[in-house]
Amino acid sequence: MKKIVLASVIGLSLIFTGCAKISSMRAGVQIKSAQKYLLSEDYEKAIVRLNRAIAMDPKNVEAHLLLVEAYQKSDMNEEAEEVLEKLRDFDELTEDQEEKLEALDSRKVYKDILMNFYNTGFIGNYCEVPVDMKGYTSIKDYKENGYWFDLADVTGDGKDEILIYIGNDEHGSHTKIYEVVKDKALGIYIDGSGSLDMTDNNIIVENYLSTTPLKCLKYDSDLKQFAITKDSEIIDKAVDMAGKDKFRKFDFLEVTPDNIIEAVDNMKISDSDLQESTKKPDKKENKRTIANYKELYRDILNEYYNNTSYEHSFRLEDITGDGQDELIVKEDYSVNDPYYCIYEVKGDKVNKIFERSASELRFLEDGNILASYGINYNNELPIYNYYVYDKDISRFRLEKDGGYLQGDKEYFDKLANKPVKLYGWDVDTELNLSNIDEALR
Repeated sequence: MKKIVLASVIGLSLIFTGCAKISSMRAGVQIKSAQKYLLSEDYEKAIVRLNRAIAMDPKNVEAHLLLVEAYQKSDMNEEAEEVLEKLRDFDELTEDQEEKLEALDSRKVYKDILMNFYNTGFIGNYCEVPVDMKGYTSIKDYKENGYWFDLADVTGDGKDEILIYIGNDEHGSHTKIYEVVKDKALGIYIDGSGSLDMTDNNIIVENYLSTTPLKCLKYDSDLKQFAITKDSEIIDKAVDMAGKDKFRKFDFLEVTPDNIIEAVDNMKISDSDLQESTKKPDKKENKRTIANYKELYRDILNEYYNNTSYEHSFRLEDITGDGQDELIVKEDYSVNDPYYCIYEVKGDKVNKIFERSASELRFLEDGNILASYGINYNNELPIYNYYVYDKDISRFRLEKDGGYLQGDKEYFDKLANKPVKLYGWDVDTELNLSNIDEALR
């Protein structure tokens, strides 16, 4: 009798397995058909095929991912979000599937970044709300500045960046650009003043109406920032466009929750996002392209040397632990809070990876940075920022904001007990031509 029961169980198992395989094969046929419709931009038919595939094979991850893509390209954002919610609950996604889900889920990332900006004043590593003893911590509470934003592709990669415009009647206005890298906002143009003057080929033009020399900046995808270009053809075209007032127009909206939701829901998800998610990460380290990579720091040091507005000192030190020295420059524009900039060589270019003032700066043995600013006398909590070096974006990103209302003494005490490689006051080599030559030799 036991043998009969066991045989029956095995038989039923084989039947169910066979049915599952047949359903999976049928779903595969529908998916292949849907992929052809996606390529020909016939999203309506693709959606029909993909829903059929999911009905046949409810746990088919590929069908769900493609369905989100089809819905998003059809501006059916609510339907896309419903499928994304199901996908987030799926177990055992492959690495490629996780990355593609992340790309499709970018609307949530943009909303989170902008809503956090509205609620805290922070975007990327920067707080755009002046924090004083009154404890302003959000855009909704601080009314002395006006805050606007736009989502636009200004790097030419087919993916929207976040543009932030901040206006103040007393102190003027400035525009900043942030690129979304994974789930973080990375500042790629943060020094802009006034409106954003940009040509149709994504060249930023600075100072074209002032007595200050005109500067043109082009996006550098290796450094992930807008860098000054000396290409005469680019500069000539920019000057011509400036004279004809043919800069790009942007549709800035006030930073409010309703505007954020509407703008992000209307945002297009680019093909480059989806293609990027299927690329295999490059395991090779970025190779030095010249024998003496330090020589690339010379132009940066000479620029500081020629700036006589403040006194500067510098030091070369491997602070990120990559086996290659970074350049640290200290600007003594304030006795109590000197300003620090850190540069690294990446390939054959120099990338700025950190800039911040601090009463005390600690370069930790683990490659991270602790910047402290004293004590908030309202609540006796330490004021500090903790920065972690992020290889993915070649920057120090803000890991912990121990601001005026968020000191968190226990967290600070743990950081303060970490081994220190050097302090800010160790950046003490006088910036002169002789010392530059000696350091770069």
